[in-house]
Amino acid sequence: MIGSQLDQVTLDNLLVPSPYGINYLYDVNLVLRFLKAFLRQGNGAVAPIRMRKVADLIDLYIAEIAPDPCLRTSKFLALATALPDSARDSCDELYHAMDMYLEV
Repeated sequence: MIGSQLDQVTLDNLLVPSPYGINYLYDVNLVLRFLKAFLRQGNGAVAPIRMRKVADLIDLYIAEIAPDPCLRTSKFLALATALPDSARDSCDELYHAMDMYLEV
């Protein structure tokens, strides 16, 4: 249910601390599940405006979690590639987040 309304979420709503015993700062798996649920709704036919809102939100989320030294490359890559290329007007924010991730 939350995944279907992902375009109405703010960044603060996604910054959920990870469960006890996991080294990540934030629960990346939860966000990935929300994102997959959003993409599955309507048999994959999501309005372009809603898709762009979610892409902007995910780019902000990726930039926020990128400095986490415990974040695995597979999780970072899963978030970065989860959305289709058509969802983003520009990949500048994504490139900036990649830069931060690689520096850490």
